[in-house]
Amino acid sequence: MAIVFTQKKRDALARQWQGLRQDADFAQEQLKLLASYAMETQSRWELRSRHTTSQMLMQHNYQFLEKLESAMTMQKDVAADKDLQCTNKRLLWTQAEQRVQILQRYQQLCLEKHQAKVLKMAQKQTDEFAIQWGRIKKSKGST
Repeated sequence: MAIVFTQKKRDALARQWQGLRQDADFAQEQLKLLASYAMETQSRWELRSRHTTSQMLMQHNYQFLEKLESAMTMQKDVAADKDLQCTNKRLLWTQAEQRVQILQRYQQLCLEKHQAKVLKMAQKQTDEFAIQWGRIKKSKGST
């Protein structure tokens, strides 16, 4: 029963770990998209800045790029947090897997001990039967 319970817990942790891994992958993809968009925007504005562009429009561009950088910084934090959560959940899963293996080894050891005890009892019964049989034959042979 303990093994089944521990296996269920391990399996639940594995599902949670997989979900967190997907979240972490998604966060990384979002970060890549933001970085790509920032590079695209920067290159477009570099081309535009070669032409006559108003000071106010350039100011808006710089503010937009600052906000985009801020969004990327926040997304980096989100991605790092998701990676950390994923690593922690993987550690919990590993510990649960080890517990399952320990319990299974213990169960196997108990089973082997029980089988050895049963064999020993069977051998004892066989020996006792042989002794009794020998006595019966001896007593019939002497009469």
